[in-house]
Amino acid sequence: MNDNASICAFFVYGTLKQGHLRSGLWPKKPISVYRATVTADLYDLGPYPAAYNGDGVVLGEIWEFSFSDVQEICTVMDRIEGFEPGGKNNEYTRIAVSACVHDAGGERKSMVVWMYFCADGKRIAIARKMAPTKIFDGISVIEWPDSLSRVPRTFAEE
Repeated sequence: MNDNASICAFFVYGTLKQGHLRSGLWPKKPISVYRATVTADLYDLGPYPAAYNGDGVVLGEIWEFSFSDVQEICTVMDRIEGFEPGGKNNEYTRIAVSACVHDAGGERKSMVVWMYFCADGKRIAIARKMAPTKIFDGISVIEWPDSLSRVPRTFAEE
């Protein structure tokens, strides 16, 4: 897909999005934030969602950073997402995916980004699979939260 060492952006779809509980945990300020979609299914795990392989279209945000900040951001985000490279009991795994950026002018472009997917298929098997809830840029998309989601307002609610 791309040389992973050159990836400077992250696709987020849950509590790390702007205005949500974990949005203040990014260790560096982004260069920009874009609305974007990726191909995956989304599951409701209670206070946060989980992406998993599938053919749905998930609406979220791409946070783009300076190349010099990416290693620190990966370290912090991996800890938040319960991912240890090479670990056996990861909650999520960070992988490179192709995202579709939707700009304000209606243009779309493809971008390779980091994204966290649920690493535990057993957990997905008992979670609520979220359905598309709206049309975005002419596409039926899945977006967290939906009307059934429990959105945490504090870390204690997680």
